[in-house]
Amino acid sequence: MVSLRPDHQAPPLLAVSDTLRLWVIEERCHSDVCSSVHALAPVVRPWRADPSWVATVDSSGLLRGIAPGRVRVSVPWDTLRLTRTFTVLSPVAAVRWERPGIGPAHVGDTLRLRALALDSAGHGVAPVPLAYSRHVEGNVGYAIPDPVDSLTYVFVARAPGRVRLVALLAHRGDSLELVIEP
Repeated sequence: MVSLRPDHQAPPLLAVSDTLRLWVIEERCHSDVCSSVHALAPVVRPWRADPSWVATVDSSGLLRGIAPGRVRVSVPWDTLRLTRTFTVLSPVAAVRWERPGIGPAHVGDTLRLRALALDSAGHGVAPVPLAYSRHVEGNVGYAIPDPVDSLTYVFVARAPGRVRLVALLAHRGDSLELVIEP
């Protein structure tokens, strides 16, 4: 299977003036095990962004946000035309986690967490997806998208320790360290 993806598995989200490198990825599957391989991309090809007033994409797959809105990016690949829709946000100054208003979490707790892109006045522009989480101390739990709101994450604390959650939008990001007590 071949697909069009942003750099480093980033979400299909960028802000005005941001850039995002796009890749053509080939997934090879054997006996229910799939591995991703960068398939000669970024490749100089006739990439296309529609509408071009929302974002442009150059011949090497570098997408640049111009105005808020949704843009459909496509590129020919063999006999296929790969497409992906991206959202361009208003200018974003920072990304911040909405911090839970509680102290340390405890084993068995379930926390609802969300990261927001903020404008220069500190107002929320849009939710930002979780980029990754890393256990700092112990294997303390896991974060999954909320089944009702996919940009809110449910963190299930299952053991004492610390975990760091990171939300990224282009070069801006925020990390949230959770301490899980017994």
